[in-house]
Parts: sequence; C-alpha cells; structure tokens
Amino acid sequence: MSLHAGQLVRTLVTKGDLDIAVTLFSPDGRRLDEFTGRGYGTLSFMFIAESSGAYNLEVKSFENDAVERPVALEIVEVRSANVRDRLEESAQSSFVEAERLRGDWQENSLREALEKYAAAWKRWRAISRLREASAAMEGSGDIYFTLGEYQRALDSFQLALNASRAGGDQSGELLALNNVGYAYVYLGENQKAIRYFETVLSTLRQRRRRSAVNEADWYEAHALNNIGEVNYALGDFRGALNNFNRALAIWSQIPDRRGQALAHLNLGYTYSDSGDLPKALDHFGQTLTLVRTVADRRLEALSLTALGTVHAFLGEQQKALDNHGEALALFRAIGDRQGTGVALNSIGQAYEDLNEPQVALDNYLLALNYYQKNGNRDSESVTRYYIGRVYHTLGDDENALAYYEQTIRLCREMGKRRAEGYALVNVATIHGLHGDRQKALAQYNKVLKLFQEIADRRGQALALNSIGYIHQAAGDARRALIFYKRALLFSRAAGDRSGEASMLYNIARAEHSSGLLQEALADIEETIRITESLRIMVTNQELRTSYFAAVHERYDVYVDLLMQMHKQRPDAGFATAALNVSERARARSLLELLNEAHADIRQAVDPALLERERSLQEMLAAKAQYQIRLLNANNPTPEASEVEEEIRQLTSVYQEVEARIKQQSPRYATLTQPLPLSLNDIQAELQGDDTLLLEFMLGDERSYLWAVTSTSFDSYELPKGADIEQAARDFYSLLTARQPKPDETYADYKARVDASDREYGQIASKLSQMLFSQVIAQLSSRRLLIVADGALQYIPFDALPDPSIPSVSSENRASAEADQNPLIFRHEVVNLPSASTLALLRQTRNHVELPSDRVAVVLADPVFGKNDPRVSSKFGGTTDGSSDSAEPAEMVAARGGAGLREGESFARLPATLEEAEAIRAATANGTVKIVTGFEAKRDLVIKGDLGQYRILHFATHGLVNSVHPELSGILLSTIDERGGLENGFLQLHDIYNLNLSSQLVVLSACNTALGKQIKGEGLIGLTQGFMYAGAKSVVASLWKVDDEATAQLMRYFYEAMLSEGLPPSTALKKAKVKMLSQKRWRAPYYWAAFTLQGEYRGSIIPMHATRRNTAGLVMLVLIFALPVVVFYALRRWSSILGRQRI
Repeated sequence: MSLHAGQLVRTLVTKGDLDIAVTLFSPDGRRLDEFTGRGYGTLSFMFIAESSGAYNLEVKSFENDAVERPVALEIVEVRSANVRDRLEESAQSSFVEAERLRGDWQENSLREALEKYAAAWKRWRAISRLREASAAMEGSGDIYFTLGEYQRALDSFQLALNASRAGGDQSGELLALNNVGYAYVYLGENQKAIRYFETVLSTLRQRRRRSAVNEADWYEAHALNNIGEVNYALGDFRGALNNFNRALAIWSQIPDRRGQALAHLNLGYTYSDSGDLPKALDHFGQTLTLVRTVADRRLEALSLTALGTVHAFLGEQQKALDNHGEALALFRAIGDRQGTGVALNSIGQAYEDLNEPQVALDNYLLALNYYQKNGNRDSESVTRYYIGRVYHTLGDDENALAYYEQTIRLCREMGKRRAEGYALVNVATIHGLHGDRQKALAQYNKVLKLFQEIADRRGQALALNSIGYIHQAAGDARRALIFYKRALLFSRAAGDRSGEASMLYNIARAEHSSGLLQEALADIEETIRITESLRIMVTNQELRTSYFAAVHERYDVYVDLLMQMHKQRPDAGFATAALNVSERARARSLLELLNEAHADIRQAVDPALLERERSLQEMLAAKAQYQIRLLNANNPTPEASEVEEEIRQLTSVYQEVEARIKQQSPRYATLTQPLPLSLNDIQAELQGDDTLLLEFMLGDERSYLWAVTSTSFDSYELPKGADIEQAARDFYSLLTARQPKPDETYADYKARVDASDREYGQIASKLSQMLFSQVIAQLSSRRLLIVADGALQYIPFDALPDPSIPSVSSENRASAEADQNPLIFRHEVVNLPSASTLALLRQTRNHVELPSDRVAVVLADPVFGKNDPRVSSKFGGTTDGSSDSAEPAEMVAARGGAGLREGESFARLPATLEEAEAIRAATANGTVKIVTGFEAKRDLVIKGDLGQYRILHFATHGLVNSVHPELSGILLSTIDERGGLENGFLQLHDIYNLNLSSQLVVLSACNTALGKQIKGEGLIGLTQGFMYAGAKSVVASLWKVDDEATAQLMRYFYEAMLSEGLPPSTALKKAKVKMLSQKRWRAPYYWAAFTLQGEYRGSIIPMHATRRNTAGLVMLVLIFALPVVVFYALRRWSSILGRQRI
C-alpha cells in the first residue's frame, strides 16, 4: 500500500477460526508491528504511516497443518490521522502487546497481559471507543478465567457487557452475556447462569436470519454449550447431551475448531460419567486432535486429563497418571488454578485406585485449597467427596462423614443431585458397616432411583452392588447375587473393567457362600484374568505393588474355593491348583524386579530423563539425611513431619520418572513376565529329601498350609487367619520383651521380663501347635523353607517349640524359654518370599569368578556424632566419648533407629568393632577387609568395589520405615574427621543401584528383615533391595537387637561358615544353638532375631580354596614338625648303633 506520511489505515481480516499474525513493514523493510488474531472471529486493527512510501502487510498462520483455509484482508478506511487517532493508536498498542503476551501461555506473561489490557481499556474509554474497550475487558476476563480467578473474571465480563450495551455493540453484548453466565457456572450459581444464556438465545431468536450460517450462530452454539454444562453439573445427562450435540453441529458447520473441541470434551465427560466409556474415549481423542491444530494449551491440558480419567476407568492407571502428569505441567505453566485442581484431583483418583490413599489425600487437599481460593463451590463439593472417601479407606469414618456431609450440603445448595447421590451412597455404607443395615438399605434404594432417573450407569452399578453387599452381610447370599449380577451388567455396559472385576469377585463370593462352587470357580477365574491384565498395565513398580495389594483378597477367595473343592474331590488336583494360585499371589513385584535386575534397562533411554532420575536421587538423599539430623537433634521440631511430606512428594515424582524410563527402555520392553512355579517346578528346586517347603496362606474363615518335598505334596486346613495372627503377635511381643523401654527403671524392666517369661511357654506352644500339629511326621530333622503370610512374617520360626516334643509343664514358667526345645535344635530354617523367588535367584546367579582373597568386607563402628571421641576436639568434638553405661548389661545399646523418636540420638556401637575383628579371626589372613570409623561411609559402598567380595557385612544402625520403605536404609558415618556433616545414609534406592556379585549380605543391625507389609508382596524393605542388587541370600534381623549379643552370634556364625566351611543356613543354625547353650544368651531375644532369606545351598568358601587352606596348614605343620622328627630319629638310630657290633 502506497501511503503518505500521517495517513491512517483501518483494516479488517476475516479469518474464521484460523490463528494468524499480520505483520506491518515500513517502506524501508523495517518490522513496525504485529497484530495477532486467535480463535473464531475477525481481526481489526489500525495504523498510521510514519513516512511516505509502500507499506507491506504479511499474513501468516500459527498453525502447522497443511490444510488451506481462506483469509480475506479488507482495507476499511484510509484517511489523514487526527489527534484522537493518535490516542487510539496508543490504546491499540497496549492491546496488541497484551494479545502477544497472552499467546505465550505462561503465568507471568498472562499477569503482564492483564496490565496491558487495563491500560487499553482506560485509553479506549477515554476516547469513547467502547467496542474496543469491551474487547479489552473480555481479554482480561478470559485471562482471569484461565487463572481460575472467577470473581475477577465475572467483574471483567460485567464491565465488558456494560461497555457493549453503552456502545450499541450487539455482538459484543452477546459475547459478554455468554461469558458472564459461564463465570456464574464456575462460581456454583447455576440458576443465575441459565438466565444469561437464555437471554442470549432469546435475543438471537428475535433477529436471526436463517438463510445462511452467520456470526449469530456462533453465539448460539456458545449459549447451548454453556447450558449443557449447567445440565451436566446438575446431573441432567440427557439435557447435557442434547445441548452439547446441538452446539457441536453448529460449530462444525461454521466451522470453529476450538468450539468443536470444547463440545467434544464436554460430550466425553458426559458419556464417561453416564458410563459409556468407548464413546467418551472417542470424543476425548477428537478433542486432543483438534486442540493441537489450534495450539490452545488450556484445552489441550483439559483433554489430556479427560483422557486420563477414561484410562483410569478402564484400569489403565499408568496411562492415566501419564496423561494427568502432562496436563498438570501445562496447567501450572499457564497458571490455570482451576485446571491444576482438576489435574490434582485426577492424579489423586489414580493413586486411590492404586491403593495409595495417603498420596491420594495429599493431592485432594492441594486441589481443595485451589478451589476454595477460586470460590469454585462446584469443584469444591466433589473434592470434599473424594477426601471423605480416602478417610473412610484410612479407617477414619468420623472425618469421612464430616466431609460427606459438607459435600451433601454444597450439592443441595447448587442442585447437584448426582454428586449428592454418590456422597449419600458412601454415608449409607458407613452406617451399614456400623450395624445400621436397614437405614443403609433404605438409603441405597433411594439413591438407586436417582441414578436411574439421570441414566447414570456407573451410579446404578454402585448402588446395586451396595444393596447386594447388605444382603450378603445379612446372610442372604442368593438375594445378594441378584443385585450383584444386575450391577455387573451396568459395569460392562459402562466399559468399566475395574468395576467389572469387582462385581465378578462379589458374585463369586456370593456363589461360594451359596454352595455354587463350580459357578464361583468360573467367575473368580474371570476376575483374576481381568485383574492380571490391569496389573500389568501399571509400569510404576511401586504402584503395581500397591494395586496388587488392593485386589489380593481375590486370590484368597480363589485359593479357598479350590481347597473347598479339594475336600469334595481330593484326587481332582484342586490342592495343587491352590498352591499354584498361592504362588501367583506372592512376591510378584520382587520376581519382576529380579527378572529385570541384570537387563540394564537404562540403555537407549533419553539422557535427560536419566539425569532427572539422578537429580531426584540426590534430592531424596539430601532430604533423608536432613530428616535423620532432625530426628537426631536434641531439640526436636515439627519440621521433621514437614520434611517427611516433602520426601513423600519427591518419591512420587521419582517413581513417575522410573516408570517413564521403563516405558522408553527397549530392553525392558523385551522382558517377559516371570511365571510363578508349578508344583513340579518347586519339587525340582528342592532336590533331595532333606528339605521341606512349608507355604502358609492366611484367610478370613480358614487358613491353609502346603507341605512340599522333592517327592511328596500335602495340604492342610488351619484356623482362620485372625486367630493365627493374634497368636503370632503375642509370641513376638513376648520374644521382644527384653527390649528396654524409654525412661524405664531396671526394677520395672525386670518385672516385665519375668512376667513375659512366665507366659512364654504356653503362648509359644499354642502357636507351634496351630501351625505344625498336622505335619509333625514330615518335619523329622529336615531343613525347613518357610513361605510365611501376614503376621507370621515377623516371627522367627526356629524359636517355636518343636511340636513333636511335649511342652514344658506349667509349674516352672520362669525357665520356660530355655526348656521349650525350639525347632533350631533339629532344623535349619530359611525364609522365602515365595518358592518362585528361590528359583529365580538361582537362574539369575552371577557367574563372575570372585578373587579368592576377597572373602568378606565388613563395615563397622561408624561415626554418628561430633561427641564421638574420634572427632578431633579442636574441630568441635569432645574427648569424653566413653560408652560405659551404669545400666545393667541387658539394658544397653541396641542397633537401630527403626523406632527412633524425635530427640533420640544414634549411639555408638562399640561391640561392632569386636564383631569385625571376630570375623577377621575366622578367616585366612588378608581375605577380609575391615572398614571402620570415618572410612565406613556411604560413598565407599556406592563407588567402591565392595560388590566383588563374597560377603558384604554391615554392623551398624538400620533404619526401617514401615510406611514408606523407600526411606529405609543403613546408617554409616555421618561425620568426617574434622567434624563436618556427611551424608551417611545408604538409602534403599542406593541399594537398588548397587552391582553386587556377593553370595551373602549380612545386615547386622536392627529390624533389617522388616519393612512395609504389603498384602501379596510380604515385607518390602532392605532385603529385597540387596537381592535386586545381586545378593543371593541375606541375613537380617526381625527386631531391635542387642549389640553385644549380636557380636557374639556373628562370631559363632562366621567361625562355622568360614573356618568349618558350612553353608550359611547351617552355620546360622550352629551359631544359634551355641548361643542357646549359654545361660546369658538363652532367651530367644538374643539369638533368634536373625533369619536367612534366599539361597541356602553351598559354602561361601569354594572347595579349591578350602583345599588350598588345608594344604597350607598341613605344610606348616610339616615344616615345624620335621626337625623334631629328625632329632628323635637320629637319637633312636644312635641307640641302635650302640647296641650293635661293628
């Protein structure tokens, strides 16, 4: 365009829904300005020529697709500019800058854009350009809406509405009416919102031209979509579907891709909530495709979290978490607080489904905080329902009811019948569990009618299932079946695979109770099939484990059903099948971890992702170390619990990164799932008749024991699990009664121990008879491989009385512990997570030839505090570091911080140094490396060559977190030579990353055999970590062990294992018996804590090394004996010569 200096040009660009930029160039080619137009509509702008010459306008699209879209550029006006035009240009400049900043989709840019819009609004109003001023306020309102600040959005839209009306701008008025109403929807005032939308439709009916699609249709589509959102919020799915489909038809005809995406998104949510998941997934997929062509990051994030919700319903929790995580990052980047709340709620639901209620609660509470700040009562009501649900799962029904009541109150105020219905179902469930079944049943039937009225399939399935549960709890299993089967139909119609598995499980239970065993078997097998398919979809190992624990009861029912059928037909193989199911239900995650241990799954993974993993590991280590210092402080503060929450959040992120590594790893993709062993496989592993596998499964009504040798198989029914677990807890309590309690006097301690000794014999014999009375004939003197369950995992089986020997009489309970003839006298005892674990440990044996001079490395007596005498006093230490105690010997130091309270310190363990020297004495010179004091540090384990030793021995404090096992670890030196702090916490993730070729790891510390008890997985903790790292067997402790007794036990253990060449399990048995023979150490508390898990065959010292040592000893004897022999031979020869003639 050829222009004269000072001329004004007003331009209009008709572009449809295309996102474009129009760039203005001066006659000399300089870029003067850029005007952007996003979304459906026109782009209008003006400019004033600075100098005479040819000006260029260049139009470009922000979109990347190859589809051609029409754009019309029209010069509306060219004239000389006046002073008012200059003011308008200044206002436009602020507006253009606001639009540019808004396109960055970053919160800081959006906040800056608000200031620019405000400046444009002020300048345009000053010159009475009310149409443009209204556009500035619409922009402000949109940004406030994106940021989740709905009251401010409403205020901006109201100003825009007033300006449009004052300026006679009907199009602007319609847009503002829609936006004001939409803000009221998010503020929970649905009736006010409806009035604004109906005003739009009424206005359009009065002036509509039906000849062609025009701008009015776009406003109508918005109004219909908005009314649909109100329908959806109120639970009117039929009305919502009708309005969303009408809006979609108009937007498709116009066309407006953002509008289509929004309609598809809303249709997807409606179909999802009404239980039609296939249709929901289709609509969400179309949403994502559309929004990625128009680069709307907010809509993209909404579609991602919507897709995640459907994946969650389909049981694909890993996909769900991936989608929600991606959406959360987008929402946070643009500062969308409402969207952030949506993503957090969705993440919380995924974790809830995966049986991680505490992590779910963390996310729900964060979401609730966002909604309360935004004033979004609609979302707040739903979030309170989620929180109530988690509190119920955690056993806190008081808090659960409080949150449910808050949800019900909010829903009634807003007319949200559907959300109210879900809360009422859960309130009824709590009443039913507390004995008021009739009240619960009446409530369920009432809510069922509501869900039928609004055509909510998932809601109907929930209500019907709940009614069935009430009837089954009342003993009417056949009536319960009727409701369960109706619920199953709705779950299947909704495409809810997780719900389908739950319904099938309930049906199987009811059929089992009704005596319909064959039908129950078919349904529980289908349940397990779905469960296994859902489990394998979770890449995150920790979440897969949590999910498996949540559904483990299904395997219990499967086993019980098979064993009951075994009673009816003993020769039909049902007991064998039950054992196979038992193996399928155990230590699955450990099997998978062992399977991937040597696959090097990090090869060909994005380096940035691996760097993120490393960074998170460092952050976790630093936080864990800081937490230890807080716990070890003399003046504890509430900060320790805050740090634990931070660690939990970091751990969740770390687990997500680990899952992404597996998803990217080509090697992980090629790994096949390890199959649990069959009976024949188990028998092949046992080899010989000297070993007996005893596998326990504890059930609600009855428990089971399978006894397997290489040539025999038997099964037995035991008492119900609750009785066995109570007996096991009582036994454990008496075993550990010698543990000193804080602030306890010696007199109180002695009285408590004496009382426990008097009870011990009866309690121990009771548990022994419960477990072994039916297998006495098979015990003989065999090695016992124990696969425990539940509370049995906490007890040392070798301390139980031998059931074949009569128990001690009740007259003399004071010596009962010593006279119980424990199993250790005749049996080696080895603990296994499952029989299948043993086979996989053997299959993955590392065949690296270890140097003969590297038998053992011992880390002992680390430095834990500045008051340790080994820290030089000139650097802040003290020379008074005596560990002498005025307390009786039985009350002195124990090795552990598992139960460490805030303010307690980590004591030095002087006996660990003696223990290390005893190990050295039991081996040939130069084959044991002893590392103590400052050198016994974390870096040595992580970066050193300790994995090349046959035995890796830690004699120090152990820290076991039974809630968050990832926080467990081994405490090494936390202070350097100068008194400076050092990270001495060898955390569980550090252990997983070790590369060991060790045959044995000994954790000579407290509670190291313990961990988080997860149903179906056992105790998750340090033992599993070392097995993953490459150790074939692990010796660890079941309680807080006595320092001196442990040192003595380890001395005997290593003498038997290294001097006599016994296998570890045999050596441990011999050491325990030797302890038991001494009066001071007779109580099982002193000798029974340590158990061996894993491989039990084979000596640590190879035969050729033993022969070499023996040959060396013989040679040494000969060298010293030869002169003596020669001397006596010569004397004898001289005597003989003296008596002979010459």
